[in-house]
Amino acid sequence: MASTNSKRKLVQQTPTSSSVKKVKNEDCVVVTPYPEFKHPTEQETRVAVQLLANLHGLPTKGEFTNSVLDSLVRTMLSQNTTDKNSRVAFASLKKTFPTWKRVYEAQPAAIEESIRHGGLAQKKTENILALLSSILNEYPQHCVGGEPSLDFMRALPTEEVKAKLLRYKGIGPKTVSCVLLFNMHREEFPVDTHVFHIAKKLRWIPASSSAETAYAHLNARVPGELKFPLHIGLVEHGKRCKLCSKGALQLPSEGDCPFVGNWADTPLAFSSSDSPKMLQHLDLQSGYCCVTYSGKQQQSNDTNAAESKEEEDDD
Repeated sequence: MASTNSKRKLVQQTPTSSSVKKVKNEDCVVVTPYPEFKHPTEQETRVAVQLLANLHGLPTKGEFTNSVLDSLVRTMLSQNTTDKNSRVAFASLKKTFPTWKRVYEAQPAAIEESIRHGGLAQKKTENILALLSSILNEYPQHCVGGEPSLDFMRALPTEEVKAKLLRYKGIGPKTVSCVLLFNMHREEFPVDTHVFHIAKKLRWIPASSSAETAYAHLNARVPGELKFPLHIGLVEHGKRCKLCSKGALQLPSEGDCPFVGNWADTPLAFSSSDSPKMLQHLDLQSGYCCVTYSGKQQQSNDTNAAESKEEEDDD
């Protein structure tokens, strides 16, 4: 699908004490908290990307993205529910309230009803309204006509974006990392439940790691150009592999786990005859399902895209 979403004009404001949380030190870590822990190595990450691509396909980034605020709220709605449920909730929210100004001016009960399909509607409504209020109060120069916007953050350094967004309730490191990776095309490595579980099995992080410290460590060690394909590959693998899934499979298996055995000795380069299989993943930031097949990407609004129950930071 090749319809480009119209870009929002910038608009924002200042957080109140009730809408801003204290930033924990680990939320802003920019180097690994485990400097003596030397895994994953660059070679291990490159091999992992290759093995995952051979089994599941090689992902490419979607060309179409929504506004930064759309992406942020879309990701907030994905917390503690499935991809399918959060997608339905976001679509319902946008259909009921086409602009963020209308969301801000709406009664909380009406917002809750529009996002009820995604679960935790009351809590998520409170967080969304607090976020919109903060944007309007903190960045009025970017809120043209009273329409909240975060698009100005595209011009800010990554660490500044993190520092600004992590102050708000309901927004944790994984949510921010997803927005940075998918919407802003920054070199970030989100750690969801699949990535966290598999990284522990591969001994890429200490057994005592939390999701936050695992994110800080892996974000520091995974090479920038590999962060997108490795993240997508691990998430896909966590849904399809009996050995690497945290629970029941969410999608059909596509073959034996490539990580079994001495996988680090696998050659690093694809041969010229390799043809990546089709891989579908839902880009939370655009609402499109990005499809890769034999190196060519298509866009489809796939309502049957993979469901995944992901555990989000309890912010």
